[in-house]
Amino acid sequence: MTLPVTVTFMLADWIIKGIADGTLERVGGVIREVGSKHIVTWLREQGSPTGNQLGELGRSMLLTQGILQVTSAVSILNLGVSVIGFAVIAQRLKELEQRLQQAQKLLNNINHKIDLSFYANFRAAIELANNAFTMTKI
Repeated sequence: MTLPVTVTFMLADWIIKGIADGTLERVGGVIREVGSKHIVTWLREQGSPTGNQLGELGRSMLLTQGILQVTSAVSILNLGVSVIGFAVIAQRLKELEQRLQQAQKLLNNINHKIDLSFYANFRAAIELANNAFTMTKI
């Protein structure tokens, strides 16, 4: 002979609304989101100390899971900001390198012109000296 067992659950209004509109579903003693299958809450029997403890444990686990998700998201965000910061620094260093290369080319051109000017003056001085030593009339 089997006896029927009647279990009474206390459900929050948002859970009842979610089940009614189809965003939440009951699977055994669990309420979960339909699309993602993430557990939203554990069902607990009204008036049972063990059920209350399991419900508290479930809520505590959900809170811990939420905190871990937020912490993970913040860590990923920090990593993203660091990567972007390094990318900006690398771009600025590349621009500085290009400017230094332009300045080096300009200085090389100036140095070449100075060398040509010095060479031209030196050549003119040698020719004047040669003319001075080879003159036959004072």
